[in-house]
Amino acid sequence: ETIRQSKLDVAFEVAILKPDQQDGYMIVNDGYCHGTDSPDRSRHLIQVPLGRCRIVRENLSGLIALAYGVPVNSALDQTILRIPSWGPSSNYDVDGKAEDPERATEAELTRMLQSYLQTQLRQVFKLQFHREKRKVQGFILKVSKGGGRLSTLSESNEYSAQWTGLTLDAKHVSMVAFAGLLQSVVRGPVVDQTGLLGTYDVRLEWSPEPGSIFTALQAQVGLQLLSDVVDGDVIVVDHVEKPFGV
Repeated sequence: ETIRQSKLDVAFEVAILKPDQQDGYMIVNDGYCHGTDSPDRSRHLIQVPLGRCRIVRENLSGLIALAYGVPVNSALDQTILRIPSWGPSSNYDVDGKAEDPERATEAELTRMLQSYLQTQLRQVFKLQFHREKRKVQGFILKVSKGGGRLSTLSESNEYSAQWTGLTLDAKHVSMVAFAGLLQSVVRGPVVDQTGLLGTYDVRLEWSPEPGSIFTALQAQVGLQLLSDVVDGDVIVVDHVEKPFGV
């Protein structure tokens, strides 16, 4: 089975993917999208102008992860399988600019990056793959010992989820859907075991400090994330070709 490119409704005004030409290993697997609502990254190893996505020295597994929403900080050898021998050592740079840099949010830029990379992987790398369910390292979402703080059902009739920097504001969300939202924050699969039914309005704020999301979950909504082996989606590469001759 071949997975075709997702139909995303946004695109960069201009973008390029090219082989990385850096000598040495000063910067490896780095980069991000800088939107109007992005958190402060002034201390980041590389600086990205507003309204752009820039990825430096990313290998094949990293490109696939970015394109198809696999957490890039997770163990990619568990979640992206059958990578060819040249994949880990061939690095690429990506740079994309929004049509209106002053208005593009980080989420919009991320969708642009995904759309662009899916096209490049399909057309330039000739990528074909399928998905499977396997046991992977991830997290279980449970109610804290002190009890959950989601005592009232949602007052909204429509589901929505809005990211603003390090804040998640979700309305009319089930715990299964909330667990899915957390996956992009903790960089791994999250399985709901709260036992909470119905839908809720959840506002969660955390800081850039490591582990802040775990503390915020307990303090603000009475939930906890526990590391465990869970059923997760993996990508299995069926065919891919080395581009650019490098």
